[in-house]
Formats: sequence, C-alpha cells, structure tokens
Amino acid sequence: MSCPPIFTAIEFNADIEDDVRSMVTQPLLREGVRMGDDESTSSQQPAEAIQTSGTGFVFLGLATGFLIQVISLGAYAFMLTQFGEMPTASSESEWLVYGLLSVLTQVDLVIYVLIWVAFTCTMTRNGMAFIRLQYQAPVKRRSVFVLGVYFLVGIVLGAFVAWTLIDMYLGFPIPFVPIAATVTIDLILCYLMVFCYDLGREESIEDEESTACC
Repeated sequence: MSCPPIFTAIEFNADIEDDVRSMVTQPLLREGVRMGDDESTSSQQPAEAIQTSGTGFVFLGLATGFLIQVISLGAYAFMLTQFGEMPTASSESEWLVYGLLSVLTQVDLVIYVLIWVAFTCTMTRNGMAFIRLQYQAPVKRRSVFVLGVYFLVGIVLGAFVAWTLIDMYLGFPIPFVPIAATVTIDLILCYLMVFCYDLGREESIEDEESTACC
C-alpha cells in the first residue's frame, strides 16, 4: 500500500530536518514535531503530546514487562507445584491444564517477539505515514524511535521488578547480582540503540552533504 503523497512529502522533510549532531549530549527524547512560527495552536497540541509521552511509555512498558513476567513465572511455578515435570494422571482435563500452563510459561517470548516486530514496523515508510496521519503533524522518525526505546526500557524495568519480588518471596534462591547485571546490560543496550541510530543518521547526512558539494 502506497503512502498518501502529502505524508510522503512530510516524512521526507521531517527526516531531513532532524538535527543529530547534538542529540547524544541532550536528553533522549527531544522535540517531537518541528513547528513554524505561523502555525496555529491546534497544530501544536500533537507536539506537546509527543514531548510529554516519554514518561508514559516508560510506565506502560514497566506495567507490560511486570505483567508478562508474573504470568510466565507464575504459570511455571504452578505447573511444577501441581504436576512436576510431567502430569502423572491420564485425565484429559489435567493434560489440557498442563498444556495451557506450558503455553503461558512461554508467553513472554511470544509477546517480546511481537513487540520487536511492531517496533520495526513503525520505522518503515508506511508505519511512519500512519503515525503522522494519527497526529496530523510531521512527527520526526527519531522521536518515534526513541519512544519505542522508552517502552523497551520500561519492559526491562518491569521484568526486573517482577523477578526481584518473586526472588524475595522465595528467599532469594537466585542470586540478585546476576539479575541486576543483566538489567544493567539491557539498559546500556537501549542507550546504545539510540546512540547508533544518531551515529548512522549523522553519517548519512554527511554523505548527502558531500555528494551535494561534488
């Protein structure tokens, strides 16, 4: 499906106007929409919504990560408590419950894959056109990317909270240091995602400028 011409033009102009040279030293989420001096107040509302939605995406990710881990770990613990490694009874209902619990123990992997697929789709031309259509404004590609990273940060923190609470409840059978180290590495990777994105955009702009000069 091709993008509407107006949003294709908006996407091109918004991406070219991204200033990436000072992004790394500034907060991750910058201004989401560039506004002209003559634009109306109604067109500024989407910009304010994007600017203030970073924290909301973190909390949304935190709740999502916490809920996913609680469901996955809770199903695994219940399955081991009730059935052990395999159900001993041959009852059809028990096999059905065991199969359902087995699926729930893997729900975190399935949802994480779906999240990554959705995150990738937002970076495509059609995905950006759809987002800009919803806001009715030239939302920058980097702003959408960073909001996705904020959501991933929230998921990491939510999973960490769930693991920590369950570990405390069970009397710390799993050492806390490896869990904290894993979370720290995940957060560093989230930052490196933005760093590499900015670095790639900067090199792309420099190449375009060099080509234009020649």
